[in-house]
Amino acid sequence: MPNRLDDLSARGFSKTLTLDAANELAHAMFGSDARVERLGQTRRVTIDFKAIHFGAAQLMRVDLAGLSVERNTDDSLHVSIPVTGGFRRGRGDNLLDYHPMRQASIGRPFDRSKLEVTDASVLVFYVPKNVAVERAERLTGRAQDADMLLSDLSEGLDLGTPVAAALARHLNVAMAEMTSLNAIGMGRLAAAASEEMLVNLVTAAMFPRVARALSVRHIDRSPAIVRRARDYIKAHADQPIEISKLAAELGVSLRSLQENFQRYLGYSPREWMLTCRLERARERLLVDDGQGSVTTAALDAGFSDLGHFSGKYRDRFGELPSQTLRRVRGIAV
Repeated sequence: MPNRLDDLSARGFSKTLTLDAANELAHAMFGSDARVERLGQTRRVTIDFKAIHFGAAQLMRVDLAGLSVERNTDDSLHVSIPVTGGFRRGRGDNLLDYHPMRQASIGRPFDRSKLEVTDASVLVFYVPKNVAVERAERLTGRAQDADMLLSDLSEGLDLGTPVAAALARHLNVAMAEMTSLNAIGMGRLAAAASEEMLVNLVTAAMFPRVARALSVRHIDRSPAIVRRARDYIKAHADQPIEISKLAAELGVSLRSLQENFQRYLGYSPREWMLTCRLERARERLLVDDGQGSVTTAALDAGFSDLGHFSGKYRDRFGELPSQTLRRVRGIAV
């Protein structure tokens, strides 16, 4: 995952560069072995990128025009999803075409690859290899051999499949929402809530053996596991909770925990977490001391998206949180 220009990528970067300047930038980002070349007769190349961190993972939106980049990758896996335009990617002269809504490319750790872009916008999601392997173990509930997982990797993803399509959709939404939330200082809280879902999706999309394991039903655990998970979620609902990590700590797969919740309780772990957060926010509003606010109650309960909070609150309690607060304060609603 790119880490040499964290400050620059956090601010964003947009320039039309000479070939020499583009190579200097590539060396700073990817090391001295990176090489940028012009495509066709263009004399200058255009580079525009923005990066968002999700824990150890990183999402970048890159707009490129008129260049090819050849570089060595680090210990991360990455998925490159064309948003507009298209690109060619592969090794040496063996390049494959990738187009929006059709295919995404997969980058392997410690590999040398080449990217050719005439004019395209691309979402690239980087996940360190150790994080991806650990997540595969959480999702399947069993130890995974890293070499075997990597040996199953294909060159690309079919974006027509449900998991890959969901990954592309959620990465698009995450980039837009995180850009807005970072601007008001709430990005870190929202990133913690989004990281689990994004890494789960990319892990299931990249590794066929994980997808196969998740497709098998696992209704084989006692209600005691569900009670422990339910109690933990209730006690820590105001904090970022990774359901897959909770499942691993309880010794079950994510799929098993989800299905047992549904079987014994009639709802999912995430639905239960939402219920706990809504109840906690309502308690805060009902004991208002005149100094609180809807925003404070929502954030203290674990919400980062105020619009989402207000809508779910109204669905559950039949009134907006602002109406609850006004009623408690004796103000006409």
